[in-house]
Amino acid sequence: MSSPTSEELRPSAEAEPAVLAPPPAVAAIVTTGSQWSDTEFTLRALAAQDYPRLAVLVLCDAEGEQGLRVRELLPTAAVADPVSSRRSRGRGRQRGRMGAVNNRGASLVRGADYLLFLSDRVALASDAISILVDDAENVPGRIVGVAGPKLLDASDGLTLRDLGGTADRLGVRIPVAGQDELDQEQHDEARDLFVAPTEAMLVREDIFRIVGGFDPALEGDGAVVDLCWRIQLSGARVRVVPSATGTVQSDAAPAAHGPSARQHEHRARLRTMAKCYGWVHLLPAVILAAVLAAGEVVLAALRGRFAQASDVALAWLWNARHLGGTFALRGAAKRYRRVRDADLRRLQQGGSVRVADWFRYRLSPEGGLAARTTIDESILGTWRRNAHRTVWVVWLGVLGLIAFGSRHLLTGGVGAYGQFAHFPDAGTMLGAYLDGWRDSGVGAAGIGPPAMGLLGLAGAVLLGGVGLLRNIAIWGLVLAGPVGMWRLCATGSSEDGPSRNGRLVALVLYAVCPLPYNALAAGRWDVLLAYGTAPAIVLLTSRLVGTSAARPPRYGSRRGTAARLASLALLLAVVAAFEPFIVVLAAAAGVALALVELVRRAPRREPLGAPVAGLLRVAVAVALAAVAHLPWLFEFGSLRAFLEVSLGGRTSSTPLSLGELLRFQTGPLGDLPLSWGLLAAAAVPLLVGSGGRLWLAVRGWLVALAGCAFAWVIVAGWADQLVSSATPELSLAEVSLAFGAVGLCWAAAAGPATLATADSGAPPRIRSAMVLLSGIAVGAMVLPTAWASIDGDWSAPSFDHRVPLGLVDDRDVGPDYRVLWLGAPEVLPLRGSDLGVEGLAMGMSVRGYPDIRHSWATPQAPGDERLANAVRVGLAGDTLRLGRLLGSFGVRYVVVVERSGPSYTDGWDRPVSAAVSEALASQIDLRPLAADPSVQVFRNEAWWSSRSQFSRPIPAGFAADPVDLVVSDLTDGIGVLTDYRSATSQFGPVGAGTVLVADSYDPGWRLHIDNADNAGAAAVEPAPALGWAMRFDPPQAGQAELRFERSAVVSNRIAAQVLIWLALIWVAIGQPTPLADRLAALMKRSTR
Repeated sequence: MSSPTSEELRPSAEAEPAVLAPPPAVAAIVTTGSQWSDTEFTLRALAAQDYPRLAVLVLCDAEGEQGLRVRELLPTAAVADPVSSRRSRGRGRQRGRMGAVNNRGASLVRGADYLLFLSDRVALASDAISILVDDAENVPGRIVGVAGPKLLDASDGLTLRDLGGTADRLGVRIPVAGQDELDQEQHDEARDLFVAPTEAMLVREDIFRIVGGFDPALEGDGAVVDLCWRIQLSGARVRVVPSATGTVQSDAAPAAHGPSARQHEHRARLRTMAKCYGWVHLLPAVILAAVLAAGEVVLAALRGRFAQASDVALAWLWNARHLGGTFALRGAAKRYRRVRDADLRRLQQGGSVRVADWFRYRLSPEGGLAARTTIDESILGTWRRNAHRTVWVVWLGVLGLIAFGSRHLLTGGVGAYGQFAHFPDAGTMLGAYLDGWRDSGVGAAGIGPPAMGLLGLAGAVLLGGVGLLRNIAIWGLVLAGPVGMWRLCATGSSEDGPSRNGRLVALVLYAVCPLPYNALAAGRWDVLLAYGTAPAIVLLTSRLVGTSAARPPRYGSRRGTAARLASLALLLAVVAAFEPFIVVLAAAAGVALALVELVRRAPRREPLGAPVAGLLRVAVAVALAAVAHLPWLFEFGSLRAFLEVSLGGRTSSTPLSLGELLRFQTGPLGDLPLSWGLLAAAAVPLLVGSGGRLWLAVRGWLVALAGCAFAWVIVAGWADQLVSSATPELSLAEVSLAFGAVGLCWAAAAGPATLATADSGAPPRIRSAMVLLSGIAVGAMVLPTAWASIDGDWSAPSFDHRVPLGLVDDRDVGPDYRVLWLGAPEVLPLRGSDLGVEGLAMGMSVRGYPDIRHSWATPQAPGDERLANAVRVGLAGDTLRLGRLLGSFGVRYVVVVERSGPSYTDGWDRPVSAAVSEALASQIDLRPLAADPSVQVFRNEAWWSSRSQFSRPIPAGFAADPVDLVVSDLTDGIGVLTDYRSATSQFGPVGAGTVLVADSYDPGWRLHIDNADNAGAAAVEPAPALGWAMRFDPPQAGQAELRFERSAVVSNRIAAQVLIWLALIWVAIGQPTPLADRLAALMKRSTR
């Protein structure tokens, strides 16, 4: 399709009137800035124009001083505000952009044939408008929609400033005149171009209305390219008439070329392509733009130009957010389109001009020489000349090392070994806390572990993504440790705090510490938790004690102190929900920091009240964290019982030496002498430091001594007096070592700044030797970890026991049963209790492989002790009928775990003794099953379901003496209530006869039986049975439900705990956070 030409629209000679028609009316629309001199420069030139039908509209503050000056200088000019009303001026920046302002001016014009859009820095020659109108009216061919003049520099009148241009297929404007090109009449031929000059162009009014004017969301060159492109789609032409000249003043405040302007350019190009291209040409152009944008983001990030990378990314995000409006404008363009894309391509340049210019420069002699000889043009040079980019390099190296060393675990997933148990759905985890019944062991009434409530809540927040939650709980802690160490070393002033290089040293040392990787290999979630949170705990503790500089609170010092105190208490409460011993370590860190402050202040005669008050604040925070778990502590009955259960059951069969502790050799990593590098790096500031940085090193060393001392006391067995039934050894020792690692890295952070200053007191040669020693120490720590990363899994099992033990899992189908697990505590897939037999621990799971619900220490019920006694009797060889003893607990399978993973993967071997194996093999009612060599599996032939009904009468006092079980065969019991809904609800038909339930007796259980005559449901209360369990005597047969009803005491404890946590959260987050401010600023920037 083609548009009508100017010859077709011109009337014939016979129809011409005797009097010549008046020339077309032109309305000049001037957009002003803040400089009156620029506006005066433009208006005086308009007043001198020789064109007879010219009206002037100036867009400025009509009621202000600038409006009065305009009326005095050019009384015939109209003045209007650049926005439609005073109220709309504050509705966002879009109303003040070039496109929106020019549209506002065009809407105020009536009766004009042409619109002349002028910047207030342009002064047109007196005949410029006449020449432009004459060319637009009389040039042969298609209608001229836009005509532009030749613009010269006002300072000399010789330098070309703008002569229009073309564009590439991605909408990048390509000017005709080069930078600082002199006017020698080389471009004086009027011709069609793709883009008119930005600051001065004559637009045909009817065409302007047809295409919808400027895009109000765009500005600058992008808005002009967009308008000219759409005008050409309508069939009109864009011309540049060099005989019409004008001058442009240099901007007193040059246009910004920062991130905002760059982002607007990218926005305009994408939006213009999306509107103007047909689908055939749009898809390849968008793909090319996406590829180039991705390359630009990557290259800019590598060169440290993160503002440029974010501008490109945010431009795509902005266009995605405004996709609906873009499609509406695209539909409008389709209605007035008269020219195909292929016809417009002759005025465009193929490919990408930015890529072509980049390669042209690189391949040129001067560009190649500069790239080879100037370090500032290289990527490495860009990083070297900016310290912030060095930080990014180190961070990328740390993250790369962690990702490379964990690549097999990241791609294949972390198996369910050790404490890395499988997560059930969020509702199940919440129910384990709220339902009032714990099904660990033989079951017990009471609130569940607070950790289950936190995990269930987190799973609900993630919309049920428990797999994602499990990965966050593991890998988030691995990453949280280095982040926390970076934040810890950011405290202090420039005189006494770590330098940027010191922070980097501490970051690297903490990231390559063997602790987290040995924890991954052993499945030790408690150690990962301590590693990830210890830096944050030390940071908050130091702020309360007063040893670290912190930002002043926004709402007064009293509220700020309360918020910090509550923040520490909340963090300790969260961590203590998973590892209670962390509260003791936090208190020890507070004592260490306060002691350093007291020693530092005493010789100077400074007041000692501040550190004492700080220590009291830490004590209050620790107490509040303990109060947050007080309802859970009540479940144990006494503090001693809580310590016996929570600190016991995790004894390691491989005690550590002092050297292994100091090298953090808690697993396969750390056995090389190079691992002493952390101690060497931390010792440097003690040897040559002075002033504030020496005290910083002392603080770090004392925190490290506190953590390592706890570890050594536990490993050496000196903590036996704390509990009577269990010895807390390697497990808690590794948790304590996390604080030792934090203290040493914190001390090492003072080294670079100490060595860089001449006032350290050490001679230059000594300082040079210490610099060398520090570098060797850091490298010595990095090398073993880098070497260990080659295998890609840190020697962790690639598989768990779920596949080899699939035969013990019924997938919640069939009668209810339990699985008894025996083995060393560190290889069991659940939390075990110490048996006191050859270092073995014991645990129970329901219906197959355990999940995270079986990973917490819970109060011991009478049935648990009775079960442990039965196992001890069997392992001692005092009975050959262990199966009958276990059958009363619903134990269907006995699994002996001798390795942390299957035989075909990495893992730790913890074989049981030959005596234990012989004792189990000699049982006549335990039949061994074929299984992987890493486990022994026995099927209990004397098993009966933990919900069994007997047709024969069961005496009320039966099995009060366990001997009754040995001489009685109860395998005739029929499994009932097989529809397992949850731990507190099971359904199924029951008949006549006693129903034995192998759960701890509690009056909250009820057996509800539907009456076949619709006379209502009968609720049967439990009676004690077997000395610890329950029995129900249903009065009738029918469909039944076994349901547990939570007691009021449990409900009150849950409510109290929730209220305590909410109060801590409310106080802790009572102040706005910098993170929230940054996120708000980012969203505001992306939507502008």
